[in-house]
Amino acid sequence: MNSGKELFTIGEFKTLCMTTRETLYHYEKMGLLCPTVDETNGYRYYTPFDYYTFMYIIHLTRLGFSLNEVHQFLDHRTMQSYIDAIATSSVRISEKIDALILRKERMQRGYEAVRQLLQKPLDRPQITYRETAYYLKIPFDNANPVVSDVECSYQHDLYAMENNIDVQRHYHGFYAEEPFKGPKPVFDYSLSKLTEYRESDRLLVQPKGMYISMCYHGPFHADTTRSYQIIRNYLEEHRYTPLTGMFVDAGVSPFYTNDETEFLAELSIRIE
Repeated sequence: MNSGKELFTIGEFKTLCMTTRETLYHYEKMGLLCPTVDETNGYRYYTPFDYYTFMYIIHLTRLGFSLNEVHQFLDHRTMQSYIDAIATSSVRISEKIDALILRKERMQRGYEAVRQLLQKPLDRPQITYRETAYYLKIPFDNANPVVSDVECSYQHDLYAMENNIDVQRHYHGFYAEEPFKGPKPVFDYSLSKLTEYRESDRLLVQPKGMYISMCYHGPFHADTTRSYQIIRNYLEEHRYTPLTGMFVDAGVSPFYTNDETEFLAELSIRIE
């Protein structure tokens, strides 16, 4: 390659830039990097300044800018625009770091919740203390539980997005206002757990206090009458009065396993 030449062929230029023809064609199509085209033969030629432009494009994309944003910087290519680009990139990176930290905290909480749930005995009621928790509640259709569960998940996500509500867990469980309303459990709401209190007509508060809790392991949307009966017998035997309906906290749901019999949840009722 002639180091004194002022124009480079596309083959020479892609080697200099350590890129591909496809990338150069794409940048040209977007108006980011436009070579000189010989009208007699259609060959493309690039100048040394094109090399610096290409490297500037790469630098901006590595700072996190889209090619459309890069196009705007190239249209106003000044020292100030570059300083502004660095400042904008710094803010975005900080926001991404904050988002990753939040995601890590959620994952850790989820991991600890499942780990602790796996260590608890099955079908054996226990008295536990719980802090106040907050949920989004979506009406649940017991007549068609499988379809309703999917629709409720969509409604949770849509409502949280439209109202800028931070959901700690996309899917968390169910709530039955009346613990033993009939021979079988009837769920009134599907729940998603929130990271903090939010004023909303869909807010459901799980008050702090003492609870009877029991782990259930089995099919998703199965007839959990047996589990409810165990808790009912425990209430009657120890003469506890329920103060809330039944909360079902999902530890492992169909989102996390292909085996529908591996649904793992904790049933709980607040007591006096």
